[in-house]
Amino acid sequence: MDERIINNIKSLGIDMIEKAGSGHPGIVLSAAPLIYTVYANYLNINKDDQNWMNRDRFVLSAGHGSALLYATLYMAGYLSLDDLKKFRQIGSVTSGHPEYGVTPGVEMSTGPLGQGFASAVGMAMAEKHLEAKYPKLFNYKVYVICGDGDLMEGISYEASSLAGTLKLNNLIVLYDSNSICLDGETSKTFNDDVPLRFKALGWNVIEIDSDYKKIDKALRDAQDSDKPVLIKVKTVIGEGSYLEGTNKVHGSPLAEDDYKQLKEKLGFISPFEVDMEAKRYFEDKISSRTIVKYNDFLDNYENVMGTLNTFFGVISPFLMGIFIAYLLYMPSRKFEELYGKVKIKFISKKARGLSVITVYIIIVAAISILCAVILPIVFESITDFISSIPHYIEDAMNAYNNLPQDSILKSQIVQDEIHNLQNIDIKQYLDVGAIFGYLSNAIGAIFSIVDIFIAIIVSIYILVDRRKILTFFKRLAGAIFKERTYRNLDKYFNDTNEIFFKFVASQFLDAIVVGILVSIAMTIMGVRYAPLLGFFIGIFNMIPYVGAIIATVIAALITLITGGLSQTIWMLIVVIILQQIDANIINPRIVGKSLKISPLLVLFAVTFGGAYFGILGMFLAVPVIAVIKILLDDFINYRETKKKKEKVVKEEL
Repeated sequence: MDERIINNIKSLGIDMIEKAGSGHPGIVLSAAPLIYTVYANYLNINKDDQNWMNRDRFVLSAGHGSALLYATLYMAGYLSLDDLKKFRQIGSVTSGHPEYGVTPGVEMSTGPLGQGFASAVGMAMAEKHLEAKYPKLFNYKVYVICGDGDLMEGISYEASSLAGTLKLNNLIVLYDSNSICLDGETSKTFNDDVPLRFKALGWNVIEIDSDYKKIDKALRDAQDSDKPVLIKVKTVIGEGSYLEGTNKVHGSPLAEDDYKQLKEKLGFISPFEVDMEAKRYFEDKISSRTIVKYNDFLDNYENVMGTLNTFFGVISPFLMGIFIAYLLYMPSRKFEELYGKVKIKFISKKARGLSVITVYIIIVAAISILCAVILPIVFESITDFISSIPHYIEDAMNAYNNLPQDSILKSQIVQDEIHNLQNIDIKQYLDVGAIFGYLSNAIGAIFSIVDIFIAIIVSIYILVDRRKILTFFKRLAGAIFKERTYRNLDKYFNDTNEIFFKFVASQFLDAIVVGILVSIAMTIMGVRYAPLLGFFIGIFNMIPYVGAIIATVIAALITLITGGLSQTIWMLIVVIILQQIDANIINPRIVGKSLKISPLLVLFAVTFGGAYFGILGMFLAVPVIAVIKILLDDFINYRETKKKKEKVVKEEL
């Protein structure tokens, strides 16, 4: 059976190259026993969970032999036969060289010789790091097939030197030594004693020929090595071809007569013929061996995660309290400064405690107003909308039925999909009470009453004792850093905090302004659920660019259903105009005034941040530019002061 699978891998490999009209048949025919033995007997992988963290890694450093890897991945259940037939075609997952993230089962993009080898050393180092931190979770190995070309490159020896020094015994390299390169015999340019060189680098070395049983024994011996292992396998490039052992079989498709005779030798006649019994045997052999290790990993993972969940469950109220205190620190400090200026001695003396009480009173008042005024309107709109969905669906179906019979929307495919949708009992998903019940349960699961209470108490303690806490950390920083460095860190930490708080507050204020403006405009236009949609657009407006688009599209869909096409178009025009006014005038002025920077600088920061760093860049660019402005101002002040001092010294001289 082993030979049947090896022959099927060879057959599929040359089929791919023949159909594509390009490729490297030599390595397919010489290295098939190597890759088969690794996959069949040693590589722990799971096609149903390809990102399993403790899977073994396989790297085909000789990436030009991708047809060999793809044929093996097909036999192992990772690729389809259609994927193989599209070898080297634009848009296929079977490109000329393996690509990580494109082809299932490929762990490393390879092609430039030596780089796959070096990357495999990095993978082995990563495993050792993970194993040291989580010994119950990680113990995977890294397997490599490399060729003469890989070991001609300097990068492979730099990496192998590091591997030997670190004793990476989880790294096993099979060296496909066929002594042939694209231009001829390697002896003309490469006469290194590779085994001796690797021994000098701290590797264990095994030398064998390409007999399957010898390869298996060598891999078995390598499992318990105390060093990285190089298995030098003496192969014949293009074995079985008329051109075997020559460079002519290295990088060109086989001649037609050679291709046919070779297919017959391998026991296959038709292109892309598959021995399904052998394929099933190969898949079962991999999965039956791997399942034990996979289940052990899951058990250990659940135990570790259970311990971590318990730990974070215990400390989460405290972390939440720290976060709340951080958010309330700036307003508490402002109120403390205000109370400290009051001439009444009791108030000025208790300024810190009163500041905390004031902040929480404001929060309670805001929540009360939200629950008593805003949320009832929003919930009423949501309830009404959900209850009206069946009616809207009925109106849509009536409009659809009135379409002309030759309309493209009356095609059989569309009618079948509509029929499937009609069979769904939508009422079971639109129970308003159940929906709010689910939301309540979800919120309750995340934030229990006890956790919230503890978090609030922790935040109060931190806010009341914030001076002692800050003093401790300042003393710690002072002990670690030099005086000048400490003073600069203290200053810029406080400045950055203040900028961040002011930025978030200004963004929230802007969201409220947008929400109110949009709600009023929609109400004037008679848009149904105007308060809900305005509230929705306002909140989402805090997410740069994408948030506004998502909210507007959803609002447009709801308006289309409830008010028709004409009202939707006018709603979109008005909302887009308001959003543009906000984005280019209102928001830059609110944020700019809050952070004491020019509105033009705000626009520049958002544009530049979005262009180079995406959504996160758009959000963070403004506070970052405000910090940079402070740094530049300080630098200019420093230089000006220094020049003035130098001028005074010169005048005195």
